[in-house]
Amino acid sequence: MGDVNLKSQISNQKEDSSSVSFMSSVVKISSLSSKIQNPESTILPALIPTGYLADAKLRINGYRELAEANTPKSITSLEKNWIDRHGRLPHAIQNLFTIARKWGQ
Repeated sequence: MGDVNLKSQISNQKEDSSSVSFMSSVVKISSLSSKIQNPESTILPALIPTGYLADAKLRINGYRELAEANTPKSITSLEKNWIDRHGRLPHAIQNLFTIARKWGQ
């Protein structure tokens, strides 16, 4: 997919399940590969899996919350909140938070 403006994509998503197909896409990141779970690959999943949040509206709301978190402190706070509400973060969500932190710098 190349470098994309993830925050713009997240903010522009509509609240229906047909608009969430981007969640199954992957994000190509070369500069972050050493910080993310799979350093051998530059193609990494960065999404909220349906196994973590089954309801599409909750996933869309999660992307919106992440797009609105524009400081490292607010991203960390959101990450802790998700862990408290939904449990341990899958690697794909950890990657998503790493990307958000990189773009938030």
